[in-house]
Amino acid sequence: NKLSKPPGFHLDMLVLSVLIFVQSVLGLPWMVASTAPSIIHIRSLQTVAKDPTTGRERVTHVHEQRLTGVIANALIGASFFCLHVLSYVPIAALSGLFLHFGLQTAKGNQFIDRLALLATDPEQRKSLLPDYLQGVAEKSWILFTVIQFVAFYVLWTVMESKQYGVAFPLVILALVPLRFQLPYILSKKDLDQIDPLPES
Repeated sequence: NKLSKPPGFHLDMLVLSVLIFVQSVLGLPWMVASTAPSIIHIRSLQTVAKDPTTGRERVTHVHEQRLTGVIANALIGASFFCLHVLSYVPIAALSGLFLHFGLQTAKGNQFIDRLALLATDPEQRKSLLPDYLQGVAEKSWILFTVIQFVAFYVLWTVMESKQYGVAFPLVILALVPLRFQLPYILSKKDLDQIDPLPES
């Protein structure tokens, strides 16, 4: 969608890094982004327009602001004071809410879209290809998806392992050099279209 990341996100990452460092020193639990609500929140800030040539929706603008994030986190903090009321909410309702979050974040996820394409009849794939795969060699995006799936499987296995779970951050760190090795496996043209790196 050719959107550039505003500088505010860099500041957010810096503040979060400092807070995690302080929390680590004090033995406090880390602050983490809850993926599903975070992605839904970002999508709610998007301005979308239909591409006249393809007829598909394209993100044209993301309104960067912090007000809704502050309000959401304030409400999460306030929930601590009404735990007795929240205890009456059925587990089934909470499970349904998280299932809804998960399904909403799956929409438009490129990794899931490519996995779905792999399960599609090869003769119908060309008509279903999203914009970012137009002009990319089929073997390139399939190989990239397989590498992604293997990396995801390794991450999940380590995360769920009681013996090796402590190495989870190191496995995530190892994904950075892995990404920089991909140009030796895939063509740079295809890789820049599937997973472009930010301009330095």
